[in-house]
Amino acid sequence: MNLVFLDFETFYDTKYSLRSMTVPEYVLDDRFEMQIVAVAVNDAPAQLFEEREFRKFLATQDPNETATISHNALFDSSILAWRYNFIPKLSLDTLGMSRCLLGHELSSLSLNSVAECLGIGTKGDTVQRVKGMHLEDIKAAGLVDAFGDYCVNDTELCRSIFRILLPAFPPAQLRMMDRVIRCATQPRLLIDREGLGTHLFRVKSDKEELLKACGLDKGHLLSTEKFQAELEARGIKVEMKDGTNGQIPAFAKTDPFMVTLEEHDDPEVQALAAARLGVRSTLEEKRAEKLLAISALPWAQPASMPIPLRYAGAHTHRLSGEWKINMQNLPRATTAGSKLRQCVVAPPGCSIVVCDLGQIEARLVAWQAGAKTLLEQFANKLDPYARLAESIFGYKVDRKVQIAEGFVGKSGILGLGYGLGKDNFYIKTLAAARGQKVDLGKLFTADVAERTVNTYRKDNKQIPRFWERLSEALASPFCGKSAAEQVGPVEIGEGYVTLPDGLVLQYGEPRTSKGQTSYKHPYGYRKKLWGGAFCENITQALAGQLIRDTWLRLDELGYRAVWQVHDELIFVVPDTELEEAKQIIHAEMVRRPTWAPDLPLSADIGSGKNYGACK
Repeated sequence: MNLVFLDFETFYDTKYSLRSMTVPEYVLDDRFEMQIVAVAVNDAPAQLFEEREFRKFLATQDPNETATISHNALFDSSILAWRYNFIPKLSLDTLGMSRCLLGHELSSLSLNSVAECLGIGTKGDTVQRVKGMHLEDIKAAGLVDAFGDYCVNDTELCRSIFRILLPAFPPAQLRMMDRVIRCATQPRLLIDREGLGTHLFRVKSDKEELLKACGLDKGHLLSTEKFQAELEARGIKVEMKDGTNGQIPAFAKTDPFMVTLEEHDDPEVQALAAARLGVRSTLEEKRAEKLLAISALPWAQPASMPIPLRYAGAHTHRLSGEWKINMQNLPRATTAGSKLRQCVVAPPGCSIVVCDLGQIEARLVAWQAGAKTLLEQFANKLDPYARLAESIFGYKVDRKVQIAEGFVGKSGILGLGYGLGKDNFYIKTLAAARGQKVDLGKLFTADVAERTVNTYRKDNKQIPRFWERLSEALASPFCGKSAAEQVGPVEIGEGYVTLPDGLVLQYGEPRTSKGQTSYKHPYGYRKKLWGGAFCENITQALAGQLIRDTWLRLDELGYRAVWQVHDELIFVVPDTELEEAKQIIHAEMVRRPTWAPDLPLSADIGSGKNYGACK
């Protein structure tokens, strides 16, 4: 297979650039101009091409025998796919590789930062001198040679980065990286533009109603000082929190103080808080506008919606969102009446299939800790949520009848595996109930939250012991005070955790001081780490591996995932193959991994003509 390293240089100016546009908006815009591209095949010197010559070059390449490599392949591979209709066998990304292998020590993963870190050279600055200039302007200004050298240098740096990082990169992850990129470059999902437009109108109208309900104008609500004054005028003492430059009001949506305002006895205060959050939180509105803009572009399939995902976007190597859309976090319809999921639809003659691993983090925590009672409940489908609720409240709980009790039990099973304390559990459970429109009434109090935490730890005593075991590992092999140790399916060594698939969680400069372990964050500050938090890191990383392994197995069976959301894999399947596909997909999702042959797995599978209808 030919390795084709490349770097595109494209026209941009103050108004037309990736700073203010998503990749598809930029690439499919009428102003798009590919100025030059530097291409290096295998070990050959890089060559420079303009538009016509580059098309001739691509005509000589067999896509099925080609792997393209660039730094930020979500951009370069999108150009290849949407402008040149060239889909290689593999699209590889040195930015993703750098994030995976160097992200623990670099705050910036730009081509220049990575090159300097590896000691292979530096990136030039010629591109800044040609801003707003078309290729003919660059030639007329006498800058074309410098511009070409700049482009060639970028490609050579990319090749060097790839060669250096490749030996430490698990081979299977090359294919995984390609499949993630394809979710964007080969979109299969569509947008219901009429439905989304109607929803956007409703979101904007609801915002105006919130403003009217509290009797204040938008300026008051958006101003922290004026909002604080309105609260204080109503006898509300504003809570403060630490900010970058000192104490600031605790007005963030996730701050406990705002939770108390939303539940205040005075309806006027409730309306004031709701309006503040509604005006400040424009995420639903912005997302709807962005999805409409992208789906309106001149796609081969009208109303297409590429799914941009960031490979190893999280420290645990799980995927995250890209293009400032975050398609991994579309709210459910129960959340503030969101309709975004319902507006993501299947192409004609097809259905969307969603398969979701059930309680995977809770199962993994129980399995790693050897919590037999909880594992047996999972394995025998005995409803651990209800069992915990019964231990808390002292009576039989049917979650279909005792909704509030069941919700508390579910929150405990899903939320207490990482050492969450009673105060945070209380706040998080109230917020979750409100978001899911579950009425806890007067059942759930701070005392009940404390009892829930204590009951969970008592009923599953092996889990707190596992946190202690991990704390011991943090104090010893993690800080280089002993040889690496195998803890379950992972190896813990000095500043690292190696997963079964070879990916490594890395932590910079680990050390223990006064019994507290910490490591250096890429942004320079030190971050504390203890057994419960370490358990969370490892568990989420293992859950990510389960999804990756299943994704690749299903890919080999001919089922290409078009989207991944946390513990879900999402597919587009012809209606004529729907039932068979669902059986195969579900079977692979619950297949136990070789590194955990006794881990009980469960998965829910659904299908529909839109994403929201699948769950």
